[in-house]
Amino acid sequence: MAKFHTISGSSSAASTIGVEVASTAKTVEFGDMTVTGFGQGIRLDGRDAVLVTSMVSLNGRGVVANGPAAILVSVTADANNLAGIQVNPGAVGSTLLQVTADSNFGAGVKLINVNGVSLIKSDASTNSTFGVWLKGSSSNLLWDFTAEDNTIAGVYLGCNAAGPTGAACPPGTLPASANMISRDLVGSTNSVVSPSSPSKQKFGVAIDLGNSKNRVLNVTGKGNGIFDAIDKNASCATNLWLGTFTAVSQTPAASGNLFCIG
Repeated sequence: MAKFHTISGSSSAASTIGVEVASTAKTVEFGDMTVTGFGQGIRLDGRDAVLVTSMVSLNGRGVVANGPAAILVSVTADANNLAGIQVNPGAVGSTLLQVTADSNFGAGVKLINVNGVSLIKSDASTNSTFGVWLKGSSSNLLWDFTAEDNTIAGVYLGCNAAGPTGAACPPGTLPASANMISRDLVGSTNSVVSPSSPSKQKFGVAIDLGNSKNRVLNVTGKGNGIFDAIDKNASCATNLWLGTFTAVSQTPAASGNLFCIG
């Protein structure tokens, strides 16, 4: 059994980093550690950095990926103040496999202006805002995931920290477009955005105004506090929805589980 190493800092509010892979490093693989009490628990700036079997908790941000093609496998991020796992613009083509991002005070997983990220077989639940937040991020793949009991939404595509308001983003803000949000691509298990009670999560999957060409396929959402699926774009603006949703909202009014196709 691998021995876990613990690295502890003094404050999650400080501008400190627990472990950093420098931008000049390439193909660094490490793990089997617990990192707690830093502004950024683990920061991946180098290309092809691989982080495995680790826990980040009680940091400002648990893991911050900045370098291309980062890989996170079996990483747990919980009780971090701003985000469990944050993937920034430079981390194109990164993969998050079997990660757990629960009980963070911001989003569980936050993708900011980044393309080509895959979130696979992961859980993002009981976070204080969103399970997964795609902010200005396009052409990403989320599949075989669970996002339940988050305060605002399981998955949110948009720029508003309060969730789907239907308000336009500031000029120059990138949209979240052409993302695939789906079930297990090789099996028949739907992804799940259902809370344990209506008070636990307002929305299952929410797409805000100005975000288009997204595909939400074979996702199950029921029992969310307001809507299981909501699209703030008129006629869904080329977003496609096909899932098992009990309550949906679109303009014009939606009915059933299949809407805004074509």
